[in-house]
Amino acid sequence: METFAEIMFFISLLIFIYFIYRGILKLIKGGASKQSFKYGLIALAASFLFVIVGLIANPVKNISSSKNTIASSRKISTSKKNSQIKNTNKISSKKHSSKSSSKRNKSKNPDSKKSSNIKKKASENNSDTKKTVAQKSSIKNNASTKKAKKKQYSFNKIKLGMTKSQVISIMGKPTDESLSTLMYGSDDLDFENDKLFDGSPDKIHKAAITKDKVEAKESSRKRLNESELQSFAKVFGQKDVETLQKYVGSAYSSIETSQGMAYGWKTDHGMLYRLDDSSTGITHVYKDGLGDSGTQLYVGQTIKQKQRRNYYYYN
Repeated sequence: METFAEIMFFISLLIFIYFIYRGILKLIKGGASKQSFKYGLIALAASFLFVIVGLIANPVKNISSSKNTIASSRKISTSKKNSQIKNTNKISSKKHSSKSSSKRNKSKNPDSKKSSNIKKKASENNSDTKKTVAQKSSIKNNASTKKAKKKQYSFNKIKLGMTKSQVISIMGKPTDESLSTLMYGSDDLDFENDKLFDGSPDKIHKAAITKDKVEAKESSRKRLNESELQSFAKVFGQKDVETLQKYVGSAYSSIETSQGMAYGWKTDHGMLYRLDDSSTGITHVYKDGLGDSGTQLYVGQTIKQKQRRNYYYYN
């Protein structure tokens, strides 16, 4: 229908154009009035035909499109209805199956609800007991840590110079330990070569300070003694043999050795020993012993006689 109406519309349009064109040509060429009137009527009829065909063709198109839309809407509605019916059937089948399964379970296990309730209560009781046990253990741990923190240690029996094992045997196991430190609470004990030399407790720290002072004094005294011994050794080595022999028994002591005569002199800073080597004529002064057994402090030429003073008289 659509193609036929379009063809008729196209043919009537061509006829209308043709007769209009013929009438216009006749008028231009100056043809008879009858012929021009005839062609005008034909053109008018063709125009009416064109209008009628147009009116017929448009409703056909509209009707066909409306029919197509109605058919498509009907198809969509029917498909929706079918899908809804299917869904309702599925839901009803699921409900029916769930009801049947629940009925079966009830018929098979009449005490299932009771057992499930008992299991829930037992699990709740177990969880409660676990929580209480955990809370108690945490409280105990907190109490023990607080006690350990609050515990005060007595260091009255600890002295400088003790080893780690000696300290542990007195104080017990330390709260923390390293190669050079033992920790007892917030106090530390410091070791060097496995000997206690300092620590944070007041008694031990004060003892370390006094020890350092004593050692400093001792080292300074030793240095002073050594310097004084050096000067005494020089004086002793530069004494002539004649003077030494004169005061042997009172100030000096003497003994004969294979190398030569040896003398001793007791000073306030230690014992000095002198050896006069007869083969070389060299005098050696040692402290704490002769030769390799002592420490050499002076070496010089042996002076045998006291130097004489020359007196000059003028008249």
